[in-house]
Amino acid sequence: MANAGSKPQGYVVPCVENSQNGSKQRLQVDQGAKGMGGFYAFDDVVPVVAQSAFVHPDAVVIGDVIIADGCYIGPAAVLRGDFGRIVIGEGANIQETCVLHSFPGRDVVVERFGHVGHGAVLHGCHLEENVLIGMNSVIMDEVRIGQSCIVGALSFVKAKSKFEPKQMIAGSPARVLRPLTESEIDWKTRGTGVYQELARRAADEVVAVDPLRDVEPDRRRVRVPDFDPLVLDRLRTKYP
Repeated sequence: MANAGSKPQGYVVPCVENSQNGSKQRLQVDQGAKGMGGFYAFDDVVPVVAQSAFVHPDAVVIGDVIIADGCYIGPAAVLRGDFGRIVIGEGANIQETCVLHSFPGRDVVVERFGHVGHGAVLHGCHLEENVLIGMNSVIMDEVRIGQSCIVGALSFVKAKSKFEPKQMIAGSPARVLRPLTESEIDWKTRGTGVYQELARRAADEVVAVDPLRDVEPDRRRVRVPDFDPLVLDRLRTKYP
């Protein structure tokens, strides 16, 4: 577990200039960064977001939060860095309605290529590189999940649990079910690539609009991304 104020090992941590004059200031967000969400300083500590990251306008990011290049932060996600530091590594995604927080002096760390599914809660835990957290799972304090693990949806990982790399983890409380196959790890990695491409695409294509009152004739569907390598896999293969 990284201590507050330390730089977690193995991260691409963005570096931006931030001058402080000791007085309370209104948070100024770089307007050149597209798709910027709701940002708030806490105790004069300002969130850091790399230029190539996408943070949805309805996400909330507070205080000591560091978001690296190529990340995707979904709508209604809350990253609350008012007690401890939150570090989101390169190319990771934090999806809709996720909550990240910790006890005082503890950190939440999601290493590069982390994949945190819809509605998950991370509290004072450390996810090593390329970990997937399933939808609506809860990961408690001082948990460390090894590289390229998959945590199944609706899992509860109790405090201080430690898991070796490349394991399938699930349940309440969560336990190791079996080792992952290389094809499953590849499937996970490619799925995270979909969100990395979404971060690039969303910067230009997520636009605030007024809703239509009627369905237009010949209404088209949202384009299915041709960068998604998983569509056929999902049809022909059972994955967790």
